[in-house]
Amino acid sequence: MLLDFGSTIELEQGFAQHYARLALALMESDWSAARDHAVAIGYLAPDASEAFVDRILAVLELVCEPLCHPGVYDFGGSDLMQRARSAGFDLAFDGTDEASTPPPITLFLHRKLMGSFLLCHRLGARVPVAELVRPYLQRCIDGG
Repeated sequence: MLLDFGSTIELEQGFAQHYARLALALMESDWSAARDHAVAIGYLAPDASEAFVDRILAVLELVCEPLCHPGVYDFGGSDLMQRARSAGFDLAFDGTDEASTPPPITLFLHRKLMGSFLLCHRLGARVPVAELVRPYLQRCIDGG
């Protein structure tokens, strides 16, 4: 196993705050706020159709499943990676012209999050993710 702690970057505060607000909005099922922050990050165009917005928010909610899950999340028993891969392919190759590549910084962040998920899956971790992460999301929003 290799954990690469040298591959780090500092996220721009505005981006980090929108990302944290998006995560909290998804945790609270606040679709209006989630849409606003998805636009601010660049996941959605401001003029995206409601159908496309619904599809993007559904994928975001899916990949945030460990955050949105009440109580302990069973990474070892989860098939989230397969479901997220399938949803991503469906979104990318559906033939609509609304899909776009997320901003480059999100690709770096997604890679880190996916690696953390895979490590937890491999370890069979059972973690109260929302309980542990919520204070850090709030601290990020507050500028800390």
